[in-house]
Amino acid sequence: AQSFTPSGFSRTPTASGYFAIGRIDYDDFLADGHQTRVRLSKSIGKWATASIHSMDLETGHHFRLLQDHNLAIRAQVAATSSQTLQDLYFLGGLESIRGYLDGQFSGDSYWLLNSEYRIPSFQHPWIVIQHAAFIDLLQMTHLPGLFYSLGTGIRLLCPKIYRLAVRFDYAFHFRPDFGHGISFGLSQFY
Repeated sequence: AQSFTPSGFSRTPTASGYFAIGRIDYDDFLADGHQTRVRLSKSIGKWATASIHSMDLETGHHFRLLQDHNLAIRAQVAATSSQTLQDLYFLGGLESIRGYLDGQFSGDSYWLLNSEYRIPSFQHPWIVIQHAAFIDLLQMTHLPGLFYSLGTGIRLLCPKIYRLAVRFDYAFHFRPDFGHGISFGLSQFY
């Protein structure tokens, strides 16, 4: 029997390490604190056709402002030495930069910054309606320019169920070739 591996794909064993420093405290629908997470990976073993290294760093800060407002900021930096398709980073859309298609941007390194201000407009022990204004910034290697989106959103939260949230965001940007987008999720953006 002969095995087949498509061009551009490989079966490389990888060792990864992950650690986090800090803590984010959740009090009903409010968050306060900071956390930094790091993940390092390296290809290992005699089957590794090339040495692949990758590093992902994410830091998030949540500030409780006034009585019940939240400012959330997240920054990510990541890089990989691999050029194979499955090792590249695909960003855009649901979890990175709102207003673009999921996975619209790809590359071997990037930096990303998200900032979101959350204000509750209705509070009840069982449901909270929260409005948000946000800005997302992305720079990928090998892609010219800075990609960004601005927008607003609404969150429906249930404080009685730990961190349950339904969110709808509308993001727009000033690049006519990409359009605008609606984002939907079942948790806070970050």
